[in-house]
Amino acid sequence: MKFNPRRDAYGSYVNLHKMRNGTLRITFTPEGRRLAKTGEIKYLFEDIGANSNWEEIRPEEIGALTDATILSDECERDDHGNLVKCGRVYSNIDYYQVEDDVDRLLRTGKLIWKGTE
Repeated sequence: MKFNPRRDAYGSYVNLHKMRNGTLRITFTPEGRRLAKTGEIKYLFEDIGANSNWEEIRPEEIGALTDATILSDECERDDHGNLVKCGRVYSNIDYYQVEDDVDRLLRTGKLIWKGTE
């Protein structure tokens, strides 16, 4: 898969790829896979925001009634850090209550998160 800086992001543990069908494909980096196998990863998206526009959105910021992880690279915040605009968001809402992202990623080699506006 060729890197496209407008839709892809690479972190220390995972790579994010926005797919044409509106989903988000998440894969391990070699370092992420190694650390996951030893149980050293606590949070997959730890540094993804430092290297890109991606950030975790708190569910209450967009009125979502869930505890699922929500990511987006289409959000704007004011000078106080308040969310003022948000485009497409991606989430593990389909399975977050029954399977851990790290375990699922180790088992399948990728995560596919649905996107919504």
